[in-house]
Amino acid sequence: METRRMDTLKDNFSNFYSDFEKNEQKFAKNLEKCAKNRRKIDQNVDQDHASSSIMHHQNWIFYPKRHQPVFALNPTSQ
Repeated sequence: METRRMDTLKDNFSNFYSDFEKNEQKFAKNLEKCAKNRRKIDQNVDQDHASSSIMHHQNWIFYPKRHQPVFALNPTSQ
């Protein structure tokens, strides 16, 4: 009875451990995919900013930035 219980525990642990290893490998692959996508996004953002000129809207200038837009008064329209 005791040995059967120990065998069951060993089986459960080895199953858990192999599942854990599989999930760890999946996680590593997903991290790589995320990093690739992040690089693509950064590249596209850089290209967009390089190709876009400063946009004028009435007396505001919009300076495109990667993370946060910065607004400033347009001195030429005053």
